[in-house]
Amino acid sequence: MDTVTSAIVSKMNAFHPDEKALNLAKLGISDFLAVTVAVIEEYSFDEGWLALKSLNKYKTEQEIALILGYAGHALDFDDYHPNMRGHPSTVVLPALFASCMKAELDTIDDKQFLSAYCFGIEIAGLLGLAVMPWQYETGFHATSMLGVVAATAALCFFHNTDAIITAKALGIAATQSSGLRAQFGSAVKPLHAGLAAKNAVFAFELAKTDLFGHKENIIPALITTTTNGKGNLSVFDSPQSDLQIVKPGLEFKPFPTCAGTHSAALCAKWLRADLIIRYGHIDKAITAIDKIEVSFPKGADIAASIVSPKDGIEARFSLEFVIAAMLLKNELYLADFSSHLNPTIVSLANKVKRKVDLTVPEDREDPTKRFHHIKVYLNSAEVIEGRCDRQSVLQLANEPLNKWIACLASDKVLAKNWFALCQFRQPGTIGRIVAMLCTKIVDA
Repeated sequence: MDTVTSAIVSKMNAFHPDEKALNLAKLGISDFLAVTVAVIEEYSFDEGWLALKSLNKYKTEQEIALILGYAGHALDFDDYHPNMRGHPSTVVLPALFASCMKAELDTIDDKQFLSAYCFGIEIAGLLGLAVMPWQYETGFHATSMLGVVAATAALCFFHNTDAIITAKALGIAATQSSGLRAQFGSAVKPLHAGLAAKNAVFAFELAKTDLFGHKENIIPALITTTTNGKGNLSVFDSPQSDLQIVKPGLEFKPFPTCAGTHSAALCAKWLRADLIIRYGHIDKAITAIDKIEVSFPKGADIAASIVSPKDGIEARFSLEFVIAAMLLKNELYLADFSSHLNPTIVSLANKVKRKVDLTVPEDREDPTKRFHHIKVYLNSAEVIEGRCDRQSVLQLANEPLNKWIACLASDKVLAKNWFALCQFRQPGTIGRIVAMLCTKIVDA
C-alpha cells in the first residue's frame, strides 16, 4: 500500500474526534439540512431540481446520494472549507445519509455517524492541502474532485471496513474524481456534488465485491496528475495539531452566493449605510451614483467570474450583481437569485467595473487575505470608498436558526422543528433525519 493511502487508513483506525469536533459536526449537519430542505421542499425555486426530479424515482442509495448532493449545493449557500477550497458537507453527508437508507433507523449510532462525518471533513481538508492551489487553478472543481474521495473515506469509517476494502474503495473513488470549474454559474455545478456523492456510494459498494482494482498509488496519482506534478504528498504524514473540522473548520455562509463575493457584499453593506447618511434614503442615493469600482488581488475573482449574469444561478457568481443587490436592499435574499433577475439590480450592476490591484500579492499566495475595495463615484464628484477582507466576513454572527428561517422563506414553524431535531437531544436523531429526508425524496 502506498504511503498516502496507508496514512489515510492509519488515520481512520486512530480517529477519535472529541466533543468539540462532534458539536461542530452537529452544526454542519444543521447547516447542510437547512439549504437542502429548502430545495427539496421547494421553498426556493430551482430548475435543476425540477429537471432531476422529473427523470427518475429516487429509490437506491446511489440515487438518494445524487439528489441530496445536488440539493445541498443548488443554492450555493452550503458550508465551505478553506483548506479544501470547496464544499465538503454537500458530498460527505449525502453519501452517509444515503448509506443509512435501508438500515434499521433506530439502530443507527449517532456518534458513529458524526465521527464519520468528521473523518470525511478531515480527508477533504488534507486533500486540499495536498493539491491547492494548483488543482483549482488548472480548472477543476474541488467539491467534487476531492469530495468523492472524502465521502468514500467517511463511508469506510462509518461501516468499519478493513484496510484492504478501504484502500480499494478509495482507489475506485479517486478514478471517478471529476468536475470542471467551467460549469460554475450553471446547474451542473451542484450536479458535480451529487455525482460525487453517488460515486462515493458506488465506490464503497463495489469495493466489497470481487471486482479487481488497484489499491496502491491511485490517490497519489490523483494528486500529482491534477496538479501537474506540484502536489504535496507529504501532507498526510505531517502531524496535525487540530482536526480539520476544528481548525480551520467549516465556514457557514452568511450570504447565498459564491464565497468569492462575500467580502464585496459586506463592503457594499457598509457603504450603503454611508450613502443613507448622506442622502437620507437609498433610492435618492442610488440616483446619485455615477459609477462603482471594485478592486481585488489578482486571481481573487477566479470563481466569481461572471460579469453580466443572465439568470439567478449566474448572478451568484457575479461581483457586479452582488454589490448592486446589497446596495439596494441591505441584504442578499434567495429570491433575488431566481430565474428572472430584478431589472433594478441589473441596471445598477451595469455601473460596476472590476479592477485588479497589482500592488498586492496575488490571491493564490494566501486566499485568507482576500479583500475587496469598493469606490462609489457620485455625480457630485465625491467618492466614498471602503475595504473589506475575508476575515471580516468570518466574524459575522451566523445564528443557525436564522439560517433555517432564511432558507424556508420565513416558515418559522418548520424551521424550528428541523432546528430542534438538529440539536441531537435524543438518541436516534440520525435515523429520524434519514426517515424525513428519504421519505420526501422517494415520494417526490
